[in-house]
Amino acid sequence: MPKRKNQLFMTFILVVLVAGVVIYLNKAQPTLNVETISAPIPGSSITTTPNTSSTEFETKTNTILFLSSTASSTDIYKISAQGGDKRKVFTDADENLKIKSANSMTDDGKAALAVMGPKDQQFGGSLYLLSTDGSGTKEKLLDDFASPQPPAISPDGNLITYVMFSNAESDFGFSLNVMNRDGSNKRQIYKNKTGIGLPTWDSSANKIVF
Repeated sequence: MPKRKNQLFMTFILVVLVAGVVIYLNKAQPTLNVETISAPIPGSSITTTPNTSSTEFETKTNTILFLSSTASSTDIYKISAQGGDKRKVFTDADENLKIKSANSMTDDGKAALAVMGPKDQQFGGSLYLLSTDGSGTKEKLLDDFASPQPPAISPDGNLITYVMFSNAESDFGFSLNVMNRDGSNKRQIYKNKTGIGLPTWDSSANKIVF
């Protein structure tokens, strides 16, 4: 009997210890507090929402665009999601302006946003919409574009969102802006002094997440 009592006692102690460890680990896990920000664009149903997922560059046509840079040029390639049919669709090798960044494309994969500037320019440039059909066609949207974050075009290709920063005391901070695809009708929809990062669109083109 004493031996059995000892076994029961040791089992009880073990259960208590395991339960204590589980409770401790659960309390130690970090929790994510997400603040929802709703900022409707005047005259539209678009709202802004915190970004809780990574940006996807695959389109509905199962196409992926990616950049490949060398000392002489930056090239944009198009490849299928299965890894085949890789081809170059744009290069700045013969351009006076070089691609500084290209981070967003339309949902059909036919056009991509790019910031282009002189080779020795470290920040800013001009905002272009590049055709990804291999023709080398590009359309200038904004001549002077200096944003701390890459812009994003809506899946349907009709709207562009971008972040701007002002260090003027009366207007200090970051602002989230939207404009039409041709660069017209610019408007500010949200402002924050501490920072706005990685704006992108949801699949419906009715919400901006960041």
